[in-house]
Amino acid sequence: MITPEHRILSDVSIAIALPDWRHPALKRPLLPKVTRIEGEAAVIASVFPRNYWHWMIDILPRIHLLERAGVLPHRLIVNAELPFQRETLSTIGVGADRLLSVDPDAQLEVERLIVPSLPEAFCTIVPETIGFLRERFLHADANLAPHRLIYLSRNDAARRRVVNEEDLFARLEPLGFERVVLGALSVAEQARVFASARMILAPHGAGCTNLVFATPGSTFLEFMPDNGHHVSFEMLTSLLGVKYGRIEYTGPVPAPPEVTADVDAIMFRVHAMLRDL
Repeated sequence: MITPEHRILSDVSIAIALPDWRHPALKRPLLPKVTRIEGEAAVIASVFPRNYWHWMIDILPRIHLLERAGVLPHRLIVNAELPFQRETLSTIGVGADRLLSVDPDAQLEVERLIVPSLPEAFCTIVPETIGFLRERFLHADANLAPHRLIYLSRNDAARRRVVNEEDLFARLEPLGFERVVLGALSVAEQARVFASARMILAPHGAGCTNLVFATPGSTFLEFMPDNGHHVSFEMLTSLLGVKYGRIEYTGPVPAPPEVTADVDAIMFRVHAMLRDL
């Protein structure tokens, strides 16, 4: 976001892990050719829009901020090509005809541009975001009695596929666990899975964002690399009143293509957490 005085609004123009003075836009000797947009539009786009966490936690709640401020224009600037993006926008009443997509090498100049702040600091979450998402996506599922034991598979993912998943699930299935691949489900179906779960076990990944729909008092156990610990889901569960557990494994990088689960360590924690349910 650049003001008419050619200043970058750094709080809504995130440069990942860089100070403001090293923002990539400052290194460009020339900006792209201007595309002029007449009238009013709001920008809700942010970094990593194709990532489920960032879409649900950083981008969609910007619409809620506009609603609360009473300044929601007809046109919204955001790229939304993926099915889950289109579904979530449709659910909250934003049709494709209202969207202005932005080419990666483009500059838009809007006659009156409305720029909501980000709902929270990068990779964190606030109670208002949780309330917004639950209100818009849970509906009747909000009163589901949690009873299911869920294992989230990443077999369809590009990263953190569990190479010994069959060994792990062979020990989970007799306890009553179901294996769920979230990529095969709509957002509404994913919300229903999490709302109905008594316990969820998963490798760390963006699909766990659906914990926002979990029922308070349920349990979540994730496993992640010991050199890539991230507190996003621990923070989310603490705000929801969901019991949290973590198993760490040794990995070369935070998000390798494949990981090996420590089956014995996971099962030890699963049995302990089930006893506490």
